[in-house]
Amino acid sequence: MNLDILHSPWRGKYVARDKSQDECVFCLAPMENNQNNNTNNLVAHKGEHSYVVMNLYPYNNGHVMVVPYIHENTFHNLNNNTIAEMNRLAMDITKGLTTKMNAHGFNIGFNIGNAGGAGIADHIHMHIVPRWQGDTNFMPVLGNTRVISQSMDESFKIIQSIFNNT
Repeated sequence: MNLDILHSPWRGKYVARDKSQDECVFCLAPMENNQNNNTNNLVAHKGEHSYVVMNLYPYNNGHVMVVPYIHENTFHNLNNNTIAEMNRLAMDITKGLTTKMNAHGFNIGFNIGNAGGAGIADHIHMHIVPRWQGDTNFMPVLGNTRVISQSMDESFKIIQSIFNNT
């Protein structure tokens, strides 16, 4: 078996798109549907100042992002209410994923600016990546491939349930 190539044709549309016409996906996502729990755009919860969205290209099961509604590229320009809500949502997510997915730990952080590794540098967002003891394997090392052992639909339902108290 050759692990040098992993086909992912669903990414072709994203890579080949006309980037000059791109609108901010983080500004568009919460507007696509005025209701919470929108599986079409992976928005799992909407707060007053920010929302929770599944990462379309996750590093691990349950990888989510907390995104402010305001289109801002720096942390220091966010207002106190937005920062407080983003942190409260992060606490809710980590507590919920510890209970519902038995997460052993988390990577939480911001990649700010292109130099800081941000894939979408124009709109700041917080990553929350659940981790488990032994969740690494040989695939990223040998095949430069990450294995996600849960479907997006399953992860989305779990994230929704954190905010729906189910």
